[in-house]
Amino acid sequence: MKKQFFYIIIPLLLIILLQVTCVFDVSIITEAHLNLIITVSSIFAGFLFSGLSIILGFGANKTIVTLIRVGVMNHLYFQLGAGIVFSLATVAASALALVFERSSASRTIVVHIAVIYFLFVAIIFFLLSTKRIFIIIKSSHNEIANKYPGMEDKRRVFGESSK
Repeated sequence: MKKQFFYIIIPLLLIILLQVTCVFDVSIITEAHLNLIITVSSIFAGFLFSGLSIILGFGANKTIVTLIRVGVMNHLYFQLGAGIVFSLATVAASALALVFERSSASRTIVVHIAVIYFLFVAIIFFLLSTKRIFIIIKSSHNEIANKYPGMEDKRRVFGESSK
């Protein structure tokens, strides 16, 4: 779990460093960018909620039960939860940025840094959890494929010819 916090701290430090060194200027973010960020973050949150429901649907699967018992699923649940939280935080910060758009420059810069930070962390956790979900679905699929007979086995047992 400690490694997971690395993905939370490093983007913040990187964004602040880039802003301070004037390599990246958050003041160029416009209302259209914020609307796009809200849309993308909402899509990320939706996919993460869907991934969570897919994993919860595999609860009776022998592979999932084994992964739960050894603690592997805790990492996935953390990644999904963090991705959902940061996606929703991105939406909230973007909405706040739209409200504060005409306010003081320093307040706007802080809110825009928060938007970019939440978006980067949400993307990181989205990618990490998507990778882990893919691996879990693949291992569950392999268990199901090995558990039930294939078409060739059915044809051989029932004496059907291949068509």
